[in-house]
Amino acid sequence: MKQNPIASYMTKLSILSIAVCFIAFFVILLMGKNIISHYMPYYTLFFYIITAIGYTTIYFCTKEKKVPFERIFLIVKAIKLMLYILLLIIVFALNIDRSIPFVIFYLSLYVIYLIFDTITLKKVSKQ
Repeated sequence: MKQNPIASYMTKLSILSIAVCFIAFFVILLMGKNIISHYMPYYTLFFYIITAIGYTTIYFCTKEKKVPFERIFLIVKAIKLMLYILLLIIVFALNIDRSIPFVIFYLSLYVIYLIFDTITLKKVSKQ
């Protein structure tokens, strides 16, 4: 029996997010509380939701042949990048986090989710 691609993707995305939280937890245990932002779970949840919405948008638009894959892929990536930058600007503007560890953690989250999203979307593009 073939598994639903969206359910499969959400399972992989959930495992990745849990792994990121565990890694952050161990970094906090080894290096101290000030190395990672106290709002880390919220940033991880933000990346999780945006990545899930992006994948489902790409999946349904390409499945129904409304838009070519390349076009919707680039549109979704650009919108996601704008949302990530917007959150970063809001965090700095409201003085929520203003430290180098926050920036390193946030950029690490961005790179991790970007690599995951690109690798998993490769399968969609082949269909």
